[in-house]
Amino acid sequence: MRAIVRTALARAPTRSVALVRASSTDVDRHRSTIFDRRNVEFLLWEQPAFASQAGDRDTLGAMLDAAEALVTEHATADAVADAQEPVWDPATGAVSIPAETRAMLNAQREGGFTLIGAAVEDGGLGLSLTASTAVNSVLSCGFTSGLGGFYALTHCAAKLINAHGTPAQRDAYVKPLIEGTFGGTMALSEAQSGSSLSELSCRARHVSGDEYRLSGNKMWTSGFDHDCFENIVHLVLAKIDGVDTPKGNRGISLFIVPKLLPDGSANDIALNGLNHKMGQRALPNSYWSLGDKNDGCVGYLVGGVQHAGLMQMFTMMCAAASEGSSRRRRRGCRVDAVESISRAGTTCAWPWACTRPAVGSGGSRRV
Repeated sequence: MRAIVRTALARAPTRSVALVRASSTDVDRHRSTIFDRRNVEFLLWEQPAFASQAGDRDTLGAMLDAAEALVTEHATADAVADAQEPVWDPATGAVSIPAETRAMLNAQREGGFTLIGAAVEDGGLGLSLTASTAVNSVLSCGFTSGLGGFYALTHCAAKLINAHGTPAQRDAYVKPLIEGTFGGTMALSEAQSGSSLSELSCRARHVSGDEYRLSGNKMWTSGFDHDCFENIVHLVLAKIDGVDTPKGNRGISLFIVPKLLPDGSANDIALNGLNHKMGQRALPNSYWSLGDKNDGCVGYLVGGVQHAGLMQMFTMMCAAASEGSSRRRRRGCRVDAVESISRAGTTCAWPWACTRPAVGSGGSRRV
């Protein structure tokens, strides 16, 4: 499967096809229990706006097959992740993730799926938004417990740093994030401020260049700590100490806070507890602190620009980044949980709805 998807991914960016209309024999050629293949093919190749962007049909078809094979191979991961949420051991500080989650993430990374939405010059494979969305929709239908959030947040972090970071910051973090060897998170809220970001209390003290020392706490950070990545890059909102820092939202800056520093040592961040959620339970959602032990948590001011944090963070929040032509803005890097769950539920319910017996005045009959 991995060889197939890598070959397909390598071919896809440079291929284009004319509109292809499926024949009647294709209608039930592939009805998956995960997604409606016929419906996806209708959208991709029978709608001119999408067909012009989808690429070669055989290539993308192989990618859809590979995505379905991955979901099928790791079908138990979703239920396990929902039933066994991450567990934190305060004694060791370790967060336990189910083995099924780790295996699925490794297979997704090794199969090349983490690369499909990124530009070639950034280490990705340059698929169009149409093609990458089609493949990702299959994965999101198979993993509805939040498993997709590991890489979705990571890709968004890569987009933000690529859009606003300094050249050194881009060189250090964008490629590992795109490849999926590093993970990414977004750290906005705090225990006392919630969604009122103007009330943030996390502070940053300037050291030199783009390096700062951060102190404070963050709440509701998904994917903060686990051992599924070599490093985890947190994008943290804070306010810089100083009389020239504007009040409210205008005084917010954004910092890159890696779990492991460039020399391999641990940054001064600490997990204080996990939050329990009704849904999206695969991702550990955390309450954590910065700068509790030493001289402060090391953070790097994104782009070296002060007081631009909220604007920069909206790149990640909205998953909007300019790529290629200035006439085209892509909106990707998000998991449409409601849509994918609804589509997966409809696909599962369809055979039952078509064959269920109904009781009317004339007795039992099939509808």
